[in-house]
Amino acid sequence: MLDNYMQILRESLSQKLEILKAIEAKSKEQAELISSDADFDVLDRNMTDKDRLITALIKLDNGFETLYENVRKELNEKKDEYTEEIREIQELIAAITDKSASIQAIEVRNKMGIENKILREKKEISNRKNASTVAFDYYKTSNGLQAVSAQFMDTKK
Repeated sequence: MLDNYMQILRESLSQKLEILKAIEAKSKEQAELISSDADFDVLDRNMTDKDRLITALIKLDNGFETLYENVRKELNEKKDEYTEEIREIQELIAAITDKSASIQAIEVRNKMGIENKILREKKEISNRKNASTVAFDYYKTSNGLQAVSAQFMDTKK
């Protein structure tokens, strides 16, 4: 029975590693989108895809934790019998940890890139707003000059 649980734990960790690889790919894609000044809608779709992967990862992780808690006592009692399986699980956990660290580094850079992109967009919107205000003020001023007020006209003849 413990053999089956060990197999499920290994498969769960393997799936987790594959999902992390997919998240890493989406994070790298996001970095490219940020640097290429892609539209925010494209970035949003990328983030939605990553969110789905993260949700699947969390479910998988919760299932792993639950299963491990159920077999931990028995596994500790028979760890000599499962040395190879435990080593494989430890290797998968190490690979998952490395992949997680890589993703975190990419995400930190992406966060800074998105913050800079948002600041640039805000500045551009502000510049457009200022230009629009100046143009409107010019329009009001130029229309106001055409109609000369009677108080300034010389009525003496």
